[in-house]
Amino acid sequence: MSAELETKVNFLELERKIMDSKKMLISISFLLPDTVPKTIVSESKPSSFPSALRAKRSAIQTLTAADKRTEALTEKDCPQCGRKEMYYTTVQLRSADEGSTVFFTCVCGYKETTNN
Repeated sequence: MSAELETKVNFLELERKIMDSKKMLISISFLLPDTVPKTIVSESKPSSFPSALRAKRSAIQTLTAADKRTEALTEKDCPQCGRKEMYYTTVQLRSADEGSTVFFTCVCGYKETTNN
Protein backbone atom coordinates (compact mmCIF):
# COMPACT_ATOMS: atom_id res chain seq x y z
CA MET A 1 0.00 0.00 0.00
CA SER A 2 1.39 3.41 -0.94
CA ALA A 3 1.96 6.09 1.71
CA GLU A 4 -0.71 8.33 0.18
CA LEU A 5 -3.31 5.55 0.15
CA GLU A 6 -2.37 4.57 3.72
CA THR A 7 -2.83 8.22 4.79
CA LYS A 8 -6.30 8.30 3.21
CA VAL A 9 -7.27 5.00 4.86
CA ASN A 10 -6.07 6.28 8.25
CA PHE A 11 -7.99 9.50 7.71
CA LEU A 12 -11.21 7.67 6.84
CA GLU A 13 -10.83 5.38 9.86
CA LEU A 14 -10.28 8.38 12.15
CA GLU A 15 -13.25 10.17 10.59
CA ARG A 16 -15.47 7.12 11.23
CA LYS A 17 -14.33 6.88 14.88
CA ILE A 18 -15.06 10.56 15.45
CA MET A 19 -18.51 10.35 13.90
CA ASP A 20 -19.35 7.15 15.85
CA SER A 21 -18.13 8.26 19.26
CA LYS A 22 -20.25 11.45 19.63
CA LYS A 23 -18.54 12.05 22.95
CA MET A 24 -17.52 15.65 22.45
CA LEU A 25 -17.82 18.61 20.15
CA ILE A 26 -14.70 18.38 18.08
CA SER A 27 -13.42 20.13 15.02
CA ILE A 28 -10.41 18.70 13.22
CA SER A 29 -8.92 19.94 9.98
CA PHE A 30 -6.84 17.69 7.75
CA LEU A 31 -4.85 18.52 4.66
CA LEU A 32 -4.15 15.58 2.44
CA PRO A 33 -1.74 15.94 -0.47
CA ASP A 34 -4.40 15.82 -3.19
CA THR A 35 -7.42 17.29 -1.35
CA VAL A 36 -8.63 20.57 0.07
CA PRO A 37 -8.75 21.12 3.84
CA LYS A 38 -11.59 19.16 5.43
CA THR A 39 -13.35 19.96 8.71
CA ILE A 40 -15.29 17.38 10.68
CA VAL A 41 -17.69 18.49 13.43
CA SER A 42 -19.34 16.12 15.86
CA GLU A 43 -21.94 17.16 18.45
CA SER A 44 -23.28 15.46 21.55
CA LYS A 45 -25.84 16.01 24.27
CA PRO A 46 -24.76 17.46 27.66
CA SER A 47 -25.97 14.24 29.31
CA SER A 48 -23.11 12.42 27.57
CA PHE A 49 -20.63 14.07 29.91
CA PRO A 50 -20.54 13.15 33.59
CA SER A 51 -20.48 16.33 35.63
CA ALA A 52 -19.87 16.99 39.31
CA LEU A 53 -22.39 19.85 39.18
CA ARG A 54 -25.09 17.63 37.67
CA ALA A 55 -24.43 15.00 40.34
CA LYS A 56 -24.74 17.61 43.09
CA ARG A 57 -27.95 18.98 41.57
CA SER A 58 -29.53 15.51 41.56
CA ALA A 59 -28.43 14.96 45.17
CA ILE A 60 -30.34 18.04 46.37
CA GLN A 61 -33.38 17.12 48.43
CA THR A 62 -36.73 18.78 47.95
CA LEU A 63 -38.15 20.15 51.19
CA THR A 64 -41.81 19.87 52.07
CA ALA A 65 -43.78 22.48 53.99
CA ALA A 66 -43.37 20.40 57.16
CA ASP A 67 -39.57 20.38 56.69
CA LYS A 68 -39.51 24.17 56.38
CA ARG A 69 -41.44 24.74 59.62
CA THR A 70 -39.14 26.73 61.92
CA GLU A 71 -41.54 27.54 64.74
CA ALA A 72 -41.15 26.03 68.19
CA LEU A 73 -43.93 24.12 69.93
CA THR A 74 -45.30 25.31 73.29
CA GLU A 75 -48.03 24.28 75.71
CA LYS A 76 -50.71 26.90 75.04
CA ASP A 77 -54.41 26.21 74.57
CA CYS A 78 -55.93 27.20 71.24
CA PRO A 79 -59.15 29.17 71.88
CA GLN A 80 -60.62 28.06 68.54
CA CYS A 81 -60.14 24.27 68.53
CA GLY A 82 -59.03 23.53 72.13
CA ARG A 83 -55.74 21.91 71.13
CA LYS A 84 -53.21 21.98 74.01
CA GLU A 85 -50.15 22.90 71.87
CA MET A 86 -49.44 25.82 69.54
CA TYR A 87 -46.44 26.76 67.41
CA TYR A 88 -44.75 30.06 68.14
CA THR A 89 -42.01 32.32 66.84
CA THR A 90 -40.62 35.56 68.25
CA VAL A 91 -39.66 38.66 66.27
CA GLN A 92 -38.17 41.96 67.44
CA LEU A 93 -40.52 44.42 65.72
CA ARG A 94 -40.18 47.35 68.12
CA SER A 95 -37.07 49.13 69.38
CA ALA A 96 -34.35 47.15 71.15
CA ASP A 97 -35.26 48.40 74.64
CA GLU A 98 -38.79 46.98 74.32
CA GLY A 99 -39.90 43.35 74.33
CA SER A 100 -40.32 41.12 71.33
CA THR A 101 -43.55 40.13 69.60
CA VAL A 102 -44.63 36.48 69.85
CA PHE A 103 -46.68 34.99 67.02
CA PHE A 104 -48.70 31.87 67.94
CA THR A 105 -50.14 29.57 65.25
CA CYS A 106 -52.34 26.51 65.68
CA VAL A 107 -52.61 23.65 63.20
CA CYS A 108 -56.31 24.56 62.79
CA GLY A 109 -55.23 27.91 61.30
CA TYR A 110 -55.89 30.14 64.32
CA LYS A 111 -53.28 32.91 64.80
CA GLU A 112 -52.57 35.11 67.80
CA THR A 113 -49.92 37.71 68.69
CA THR A 114 -48.62 38.82 72.07
CA ASN A 115 -46.19 41.60 72.97
CA ASN A 116 -43.67 40.70 75.70
